[in-house]
Amino acid sequence: MDNFGHAIENKFTQLVLAIMSSPKYNPTINISPPCALSRPIQQWEYQPFWLAISYGVGAAVALVVVAAGSHALRTACYGVDTSFSTMVAITRNPQLDGMMEGCSLGRAPLPPGVLAKRVKFGDITELTATGRDRGYTSKSGGPGPNIDVGVVRRAGFGSEMTVRPIVVGGRYH
Repeated sequence: MDNFGHAIENKFTQLVLAIMSSPKYNPTINISPPCALSRPIQQWEYQPFWLAISYGVGAAVALVVVAAGSHALRTACYGVDTSFSTMVAITRNPQLDGMMEGCSLGRAPLPPGVLAKRVKFGDITELTATGRDRGYTSKSGGPGPNIDVGVVRRAGFGSEMTVRPIVVGGRYH
């Protein structure tokens, strides 16, 4: 069959006509008037000017969106996705872990103390210890021997008091 859709339409037309020609649906008067069968044909009429305008507006909007995305990618210097694992990875920090201690397995309902804490998204600066004896502290509470103290700036969630606004163009780990 060359045109399957047309063949199906013809079959349904014949079926409807066959059902309607049943004596059960016909009046009891025996007359046979002439009957003409007509089919609607769709014809599209358009003005080339309006077609060009609609395609032009669509292309212009697409170009603006692509330009905005390119600018954002160039400004940020990298692209990211919005998967759940990405959100968890970028917002984790020791301070938030401390605030949620005892509730990390999805405990419900959350204790009132946890619900009362306010968190904010922004710049979190953390001091880190690097070196051979990572984690070792001296008697005075400072870093021990062979430990370099570094500053790591992260973007993530933390308490209102410790989170600063994100700096546009800043480097975050």
